[in-house]
Amino acid sequence: RGLVGSEMCIRDSTLGQANTDPFQHTVVINEIMYNPISLDDNDEYVELHNHGDEPVDLSNWQFNDGITFIFPYPTTLPAGGYIVVAKNREQLLTKHKGLDPKLVFGNYTGTLSNRGERLLLTQPKEVLRNGRPIAIETLRVPVDEVSYHDSAAWGEWSDAGGSSLELLDPHSDNRHPGNWASSDESEKSEWVTVTGKGSVDRTRGQTFPANYLQLFLLDKGECLVDDVQVYDAKTNAKRVSNPDFEKSSKLEIAGTHKTSAIVENRGTDDSRALHLIAVNRGDTEGNAVWIPLTGSNPTSMRIEGKARWLRGHPELLMRTRSGGFEGFGSLPVPDNLGTPGAPNSVLVENTGPSISGVIHSPVFPAKREPATVTAQVADPDGLAKISLFYRVDPRNTPEEIEMLDDGTGSDTVAGDGVFAAQLPAQTSSKLVCFWVVATDALDQAQTTTYPRNAPTRECLVRMGANPAKDNDLGQYHYLVNRNNSTIWSNSHKRSNAPVPATMVYNGERVIYNAGMYY
Repeated sequence: RGLVGSEMCIRDSTLGQANTDPFQHTVVINEIMYNPISLDDNDEYVELHNHGDEPVDLSNWQFNDGITFIFPYPTTLPAGGYIVVAKNREQLLTKHKGLDPKLVFGNYTGTLSNRGERLLLTQPKEVLRNGRPIAIETLRVPVDEVSYHDSAAWGEWSDAGGSSLELLDPHSDNRHPGNWASSDESEKSEWVTVTGKGSVDRTRGQTFPANYLQLFLLDKGECLVDDVQVYDAKTNAKRVSNPDFEKSSKLEIAGTHKTSAIVENRGTDDSRALHLIAVNRGDTEGNAVWIPLTGSNPTSMRIEGKARWLRGHPELLMRTRSGGFEGFGSLPVPDNLGTPGAPNSVLVENTGPSISGVIHSPVFPAKREPATVTAQVADPDGLAKISLFYRVDPRNTPEEIEMLDDGTGSDTVAGDGVFAAQLPAQTSSKLVCFWVVATDALDQAQTTTYPRNAPTRECLVRMGANPAKDNDLGQYHYLVNRNNSTIWSNSHKRSNAPVPATMVYNGERVIYNAGMYY
């Protein structure tokens, strides 16, 4: 069944044929704030968007799953318009000063699960017989549903990281995680001063002199740092020679903070700044940014720096090596997070095909045995080409194989949306790295990959050998390519930065795009 405008229709049967594309209404679930960084359920909301050319009457439409809410009569969602349903309407309007109250409804019953759940939007529909309504309870017809999840595949920062979950393209299939992303909140925050002053505490002795200033976030997040200085509190002597990062100087960037970098035009005066990036919490050993200090250790110090929150955890620590002195700042997070009632911050005209269900079989191919890679690929604009790229590690040049959905070769069912191709057999034990690339059929075509950041991330398969052994214990195999193995070997012993890997459990379950930690 499907809805066309406000009419119900029964589609022709496709028994023995490929299924038709899923029905898509012009009204879609467009934004979800399910786990606010405030950890206050009253900051939750769900946004609907009408991407069609005609207004839609939402009177008596309902959210029936996840949350419960019935739209009052009359409620109209204009073409191109937005409507927000809030957990706490008054609080949402207080925090989003420019939000039109006419666009905000509430309060809904229930709370959005922080781990993910199904949201279902339905509309009422009378059942007709000979053109007349049957005197039975009104039928509720599904209009749109989203089963969101708290994994990074949906949005890296939407799970209590300060962002909402935003649909990239309202014309795309919003059931697929690749069509969603975290809202961009990086321009809403302000610079604040982080400082600490006092006597130096007892340290671990002279083994580790206070010759470095260590900077790190206390959990996964990002911020900007500028104008960092350590003073002798008595003489006011400065111990950081390059506080504004304008000169070339050595910074030791390691572990969970190793992707941090000095960036242009992001500082307090639009000059340089340190972009502090933490993929996990920092610590005093191998997971921080280290700034060298000059001069001798005073008995009392003052640490000052300016910082601005961008996303994720907002707590910043600046401490001298050995822990004798520190400055701590909880960076303020804006109230008006997300884009309720307005176009999404990550909006694009065309998000490209969605790729899901990627898997290879058999899990550990034997010598001279190929491996079949399958992927479910879909796009409302049609598909132009699906390709499987692979390389035999450590060789860097990839090969390309077209993936097909025509029922021939390694593809078992024609037209079912599952594309297949074979990785060539290997005569000896080899690590094969692969990824999937899909292109839609528009004139200005868009291409997507799986994994999303391939080929930086790859799916790995051990071919020509089967390391799994029969026993009663669970077995875990971690496959790491040559480049990441080198990174692993050269990392600090206490680094907690994840190294890309493919994990295989018991020779039967494969998890691509995993991370391996020390």
